[in-house]
Amino acid sequence: MATRVRASARAPRGRSAPAGTPRAQPARGRAQPPGPTSSGPTTPGPTSSGPTTPGRTTSGAPAVPDASPPDPRFQRDPEFIRQVLPVLERALHWYAPEIRGLDRLPATDPFLIVGNHSGGPMMPDMWIFYAAWTRQHGIEREAYGLGFDLLFAAPGLSSVWRKFGTIPASMDNADAALDRGAPVLVYPGGDWEACRPFSHRHRIDFHGHTGFVKLALRRQIPVVPLVSHGSHESLVIVTRGERIASLLQLNRLRIKVFPIVLGVPFGLTTILGPYLPLPTQVTVEVLEPLDWTHYGPDAADDPEIVQRCYDEITGLMQAELDELAATHRFAVLRRFKNA
Repeated sequence: MATRVRASARAPRGRSAPAGTPRAQPARGRAQPPGPTSSGPTTPGPTSSGPTTPGRTTSGAPAVPDASPPDPRFQRDPEFIRQVLPVLERALHWYAPEIRGLDRLPATDPFLIVGNHSGGPMMPDMWIFYAAWTRQHGIEREAYGLGFDLLFAAPGLSSVWRKFGTIPASMDNADAALDRGAPVLVYPGGDWEACRPFSHRHRIDFHGHTGFVKLALRRQIPVVPLVSHGSHESLVIVTRGERIASLLQLNRLRIKVFPIVLGVPFGLTTILGPYLPLPTQVTVEVLEPLDWTHYGPDAADDPEIVQRCYDEITGLMQAELDELAATHRFAVLRRFKNA
């Protein structure tokens, strides 16, 4: 079954960025494609009437090469993504993915995409959005995701994550990615939300993390809420295992959980498995972008405004998740029904 992609069809929730509102542009960065679905390069010169001589500018002066070394944090590899993407999409058929509202994404970079995290270490919701984004916008268009430290501590996996465009989660790294003119995907709930108990599967739980709000306010960029449903029914997490994580001193990797899972075929086990994720239908919905620019960049230092924005986005996302939970009940059964 192919991923079903649907355009948005209902009225937006909450306050969104009005059409035609100019977006803040980065002080520096790479040229971006001219439209949200274009994967081609921009025109090299805005008023050039003919080709330029290699090694020279349009005025005929010698071109000065960029002598700055490449930033080692950014190792996104388009050729690697091109080879792996078809394999990833075939694997995602297990979840009968449906993604809606991609047309709501801003046409101008950069911006933040803020999602709820589910499904434990498998993270099917993240991969489903990643694959759909890449297909719609092209492999060459830069986009980055923030990942927690454990992803980069696993032997041999750090380089793989970086090739996909994942960078360690920090304010400095997020700033650097936005400086490149790229959208940034962040899951503020991190492992705390991704490994919440099965009984909390329909809850948005960012654990009070407000860094993404401060970043958006300071940078004066749109924030796009991303809500997923169904991922957290692919496994049954009994408990987060905070005490186990503390005993194992996982806090050194900024990891607060070590979940106990009820899985197939061995029953009760740890998050390390082995277990087979249940086939569920995963739905990912892109909501209307939120525009907080009227607060101004200094609002990032105002706790009251930061909390107001945090409550706004989590409230909108919870309302959407409640609706998906009501209309897409029993995600495992829906998976077989739609097979």
